[in-house]
Amino acid sequence: MPRSVSIAIVGIDHPNKRGPDRRFELAICREGESVDLRPEPDNKYDEHAIAVYSCRGIQLGYLPSERAVLIGTYWRQGHTTIAIFQALEAKVGWVRVAFNGEQPVLPPIAAAAPPPDWDAVDRIMASSPIGCRQKNNTNTVLTGRHQYGVMPSPLIAA
Repeated sequence: MPRSVSIAIVGIDHPNKRGPDRRFELAICREGESVDLRPEPDNKYDEHAIAVYSCRGIQLGYLPSERAVLIGTYWRQGHTTIAIFQALEAKVGWVRVAFNGEQPVLPPIAAAAPPPDWDAVDRIMASSPIGCRQKNNTNTVLTGRHQYGVMPSPLIAA
């Protein structure tokens, strides 16, 4: 059994029966806030359903069914879980779940990739027949910046 795992929160666009909607509640959740995982054995769609609730008691969604079965099995075997809010992305929320008294720890945020060296891209594109275009019978080259749609690039005469 892993010490802690990140698990998606699904169903975040479905309305709650009462109170704020799920997306609104997810938007005000902060990384590291406690969340509750609540089994819903009487759920008419999935007997293994586990709902995810914010620390304010508002439903955020559900664990995916395959993860709910796994977590439910751990609970039935006597294991415990602690969950915290991890993140909200465009289509899904995330919780971090730890087992057997461990505290969930948020994974490190990956360092942002350094920005491209556009001067090097321009040099490569200018010297490559694939990256060059002829325009009006002159040797005008569209640079890599322009070709990749990142930013307009001046025309460079070869």
